[in-house]
Amino acid sequence: MSSLSEILGNSRAILFDMDGVLIDSEPVHEKAIVALSGELGEEITDHQILFSFKGAPEKSMAARLIEMYPQQTLTAEQIVQRKVDLYAQLFSHVTLIPGAKEFVEKSHAAGRILETGPEWRIPLLNRDLEAMESCGRLAKRRDRALDLARFGSR
Repeated sequence: MSSLSEILGNSRAILFDMDGVLIDSEPVHEKAIVALSGELGEEITDHQILFSFKGAPEKSMAARLIEMYPQQTLTAEQIVQRKVDLYAQLFSHVTLIPGAKEFVEKSHAAGRILETGPEWRIPLLNRDLEAMESCGRLAKRRDRALDLARFGSR
């Protein structure tokens, strides 16, 4: 089996997806959905229903909640925005994936360019990074130890 150093070889850049790679955000996404469902009508407590939202695109989540709570009056876009706001409020509960910080620090020390993605999540990634900075999960000066550049910042 090859070591990570051998796999990376002379690569000059690494593109990261935050969720499940650098951070374990799924429990916080679930808490945000539970809170949102409570605002829309009744909190979802069924684990199978909650599991069905795992990894679903935000638009799909909103459409499903509109079906589940037909009495509510929010648009899909408003539901997505509210879920994003709740997620940001709960972000201090997100944990780093074991070894992620060390890997990023070593990659930075090796001179690699570090980016987060994918592009369709730019607004959420920017919010993730800001929330991580505000709760001390990233150094205020990311250029020191963690150089997580934002897509679209150039």
